[in-house]
Amino acid sequence: MRVGLGAAALIGLLLCGCRALHAGYSVSGKVVAYGGAAADMAGYVVSLADSGLGELSTGADGAFEFKSVPAGAYRLVAAKAGKVFSFSYTASSGARDSPEIDLYGGDIDDLVVTAVDADKITIAMIQGSGPRSPIEGQKVENVRGVITKVTRQHQNGTYTVTQTDGEIMPQWIDADGFFMEALVPDGDPATSDGIFVCTHNPNFEEPKLLDSVPTDLAVGQVVTVSGTVAEVIPVNRFGESEGYLSITRIVEPTVLRMASGGAAITQTPPDGVLLTYDEAPAGLTAEQFRTLPWEDDSLAALGKAIKAFESVEGMTVKVDAPVVTGSTYYNITPILADGGLKGGAPNKDRTAYGGMVLKENDFNAELLFCDYAPPSWKTFVALPQTGDALKNTAGLAQLRGVMDYTIDGIYWISPLDSQGYGFTPVTGRNDKTRTSSTDAYKPWRIGKGANAQFVASWPILARGNVTDQNLSVASYNIENYCLEEDSYEKYADIADILLYNLRAPDVVTVIEMGDDRGSTIVYENQGNSYAVPDGVVWATKNFRAIIDSIKAKSSADALSFGTGGIDYDFREIAPEENSDGGEPGTNIRVGFLFRKDRVEFVKQGIKVNNYDDTAGDASTWPVPGDVGGNPRLLELARNNVAIAGVQGQDGVVRPHLTQSPGRINASAFRGSRKPLVGEFRFTPTGKTFFVIGNHFGSKGGDAPLYGFQQPPTFSSEPKRTQQAKAVNDFVRAILGIDPRAKVIVTGDMNDFQFTIALKTLSGADRGSASRILFAPAEELLPANQRYSYLFRGNSQEIDHIYASKALFDNLDTGSSGANAVFIPHIDSIFCQNNHIETSDHDPIVCRFNLGGL
Repeated sequence: MRVGLGAAALIGLLLCGCRALHAGYSVSGKVVAYGGAAADMAGYVVSLADSGLGELSTGADGAFEFKSVPAGAYRLVAAKAGKVFSFSYTASSGARDSPEIDLYGGDIDDLVVTAVDADKITIAMIQGSGPRSPIEGQKVENVRGVITKVTRQHQNGTYTVTQTDGEIMPQWIDADGFFMEALVPDGDPATSDGIFVCTHNPNFEEPKLLDSVPTDLAVGQVVTVSGTVAEVIPVNRFGESEGYLSITRIVEPTVLRMASGGAAITQTPPDGVLLTYDEAPAGLTAEQFRTLPWEDDSLAALGKAIKAFESVEGMTVKVDAPVVTGSTYYNITPILADGGLKGGAPNKDRTAYGGMVLKENDFNAELLFCDYAPPSWKTFVALPQTGDALKNTAGLAQLRGVMDYTIDGIYWISPLDSQGYGFTPVTGRNDKTRTSSTDAYKPWRIGKGANAQFVASWPILARGNVTDQNLSVASYNIENYCLEEDSYEKYADIADILLYNLRAPDVVTVIEMGDDRGSTIVYENQGNSYAVPDGVVWATKNFRAIIDSIKAKSSADALSFGTGGIDYDFREIAPEENSDGGEPGTNIRVGFLFRKDRVEFVKQGIKVNNYDDTAGDASTWPVPGDVGGNPRLLELARNNVAIAGVQGQDGVVRPHLTQSPGRINASAFRGSRKPLVGEFRFTPTGKTFFVIGNHFGSKGGDAPLYGFQQPPTFSSEPKRTQQAKAVNDFVRAILGIDPRAKVIVTGDMNDFQFTIALKTLSGADRGSASRILFAPAEELLPANQRYSYLFRGNSQEIDHIYASKALFDNLDTGSSGANAVFIPHIDSIFCQNNHIETSDHDPIVCRFNLGGL
């Protein structure tokens, strides 16, 4: 697998033009025969590509030397008919097994070029012990192996799109080819004995084999392969591959089946290398297993996992007692080996549901991934979910497949045909059903009859209760909601969640509320799509659908909510069309829902939409500029909101918004969702509080966890850090007027609690004494409960609620914080493919005691 030019080389390229002229370096070494056999090594041609120094021809001893070589990066090339070459030398950065020469810090005098007959190359020689093939780009002949899995390129219906003109744009997955493994392993656990042979005809987009490849290849057949060794970097459906590793393949092959006496020779494929957390599994030799990291919080952990996976690239592997750590998403299922145990003890990062919590510097290198969605899968065919156990067709708790590196930038196990796609659901949780017409999960997961594990511990406050002085504030990303495109009555599920799971919060920050009209999307490819402008940016119908459902459900349950049910209202400021990022055409934004019986919205500045003013035809709504109004007013409403000190009748100066609701329209939010700020008055105490709802920039562009940059880097974080600073500055402006002001910052921050972005938000980046915001979940919940989202098997907290010190000091903590903060895991642990979850995020809710404040 190829990782590209090293960091030292890149730095050297930048510096070489600035340093003083150097007389040049010496590059010398020898060409030797494979295995150290004595041989006449005369007549080998060696050159440094792009050096301008020409070619050298070796004498009998194989020695060569290039003199006065300018500093730079070069590629050593060796040639002789019928030979294949590998390379090794010692650089300033350590031992290298590559023809790439980084010549910046001194002479190189230990180059070893090993010559091998092209028809004596083995799979292990091709793979080598490093991340890329030592003989990349060279032709090999008659490489022998037994076929372990045959693959064919096919369409993925989930990714395939139809353009507005009706043209189908297929998205191909897998590849025409086969995996094969050495007939006799080389015995070195550092080198893989397996490889993928690509048999696709590159002149065709659709599945098509080369003419030099039999059409009826099958598992167990023994073949010889001649072709070119290539390092192929997978490209995902968005056309992206930056940071990806490459995978070693044989391309442009000629494939011959071996025969004896006219009959094809076959061999039983290998049983597989065991992937385990055990350092010394009983009865296995070193080449029969690979030990994976376990509870390794070091920055090197992912690199260790990559090394283990590289050593079995293309080989058959097996996992005993595989357990699922995150529901299958598209066709990726994350798992742990050995039942998630080592020495009988569970991993310290496991959740109660069987997931793995992401923590600082710990991306859970224990995780494995597999392709566990059958090719024939349809929407309501059950798939593995968090906590389930995989099993094969014989009912054995084992997974066998070939190790590959995929378009998602991860290593995964592609199950053997004999494996099947069986799994054992967790009894009482995952053994329910979801079909197009019934959903046995829903009444157990959300709503009035929801299981206690998904319901906040405090009581529901009935309509008109203005004596309870506990303010409850929630945040919920409802994932690109649009009523017009709602096929599963999602608005009713959201109402159930707010009323029963979250206990009818006083204020809810709603993230990813879309506009009222479904959009026409034009796809140039999966990564370059855009929405045809339709002029609709408001979300009034969407908000009203949720509010109406809340009203109907709560009115029908007078015992819980009182006669007449609960009345909510909403506030939002519509974004400019197609300008704030997110799903094309959805025009997602942040908005507020609030209980009218317990909270008064303090209106300031230009009037925006609310429930009472948006009945009937849209032309009657008061949205300035959107429907026949003054465009300048809408522009003003979208502009920066400011804080002003206003002196009350008691002579005290208190902070107030100049525009409520208003948006923080700082430059850091260009092309991204703008924070929405609202000023509220809490009816039970008459006190004012502020809520700032956020949806920070996405993680798009970050290096893959299993990429060449180790530890991985996250290029998207600086933007979120700038956004966090803008919000922090706004909060500081409020507290500058009143240090005891009640401020709540909520939303989908798209980042983890320990990152510099969120430390900047809280002020902790300046030291503990400068901290102005505090996260109840971080302070009070156990680590294995702090998550709201699941990605690549990692349960992670990216949805947060922060509070100013006056509020944080008055959390309704009850016993052990149970009454202060709650994250019901109603979505993240369940299967999106099966339409079980309501959103891809869990909500979060906090409860503050405002009595006496």
